[in-house]
Amino acid sequence: MVSSIERELKTLLSKAEYDKLYTYFNLQNQPKIVQSNYYYDTADEIFKQNNAALRLRVFEDGQSEWTIKERVSELESIELTQFNRDKVTHAPDVLNEDIIYSADIQEFIASRNIVWTDIKRTMSLITERYNIKVPYGLYALDYTQYPQAEDYELELESQDIEVALEQFNSLLASFDISYKQAETKLKRAHRYFTNE
Repeated sequence: MVSSIERELKTLLSKAEYDKLYTYFNLQNQPKIVQSNYYYDTADEIFKQNNAALRLRVFEDGQSEWTIKERVSELESIELTQFNRDKVTHAPDVLNEDIIYSADIQEFIASRNIVWTDIKRTMSLITERYNIKVPYGLYALDYTQYPQAEDYELELESQDIEVALEQFNSLLASFDISYKQAETKLKRAHRYFTNE
């Protein structure tokens, strides 16, 4: 189990902007990471009410992780992650304590009086990601497919958010890319689903 603070910047991209960055980062011969993301909540959206999200991420090789992300500010989230011991063959529709055995994630759920069997799968999406390490953090260039839409995004995770912000803005400016506020993928999935 891993607990961390995630600091990230992100912007939505057009397909043309994505292609420019793909070429700039020389990703033609780099492996992409394909991940299926499944989101869970209760019928009364307790996770959403707590500015949190519960996600199962499954990679192509069957490795997977459960993560709770709780937003604490515009650029920061507390992240609790359980790396699963066994390969996952399918995303469960309903959860129980045997599936998520991380003490920290169980404590998060218990502290909000959430009943395990009330947690159900609500959304899914597939992301093709390229990770690019830089001295001040890690860029992720994403193409995401939702059931009703698709989009492109650039993220930058960094421990030094001030340096990251300067570098992020400089990169966007060098390609004449206008910053476009990017909600979380879960919020975008909800928006695409409800056509809001």
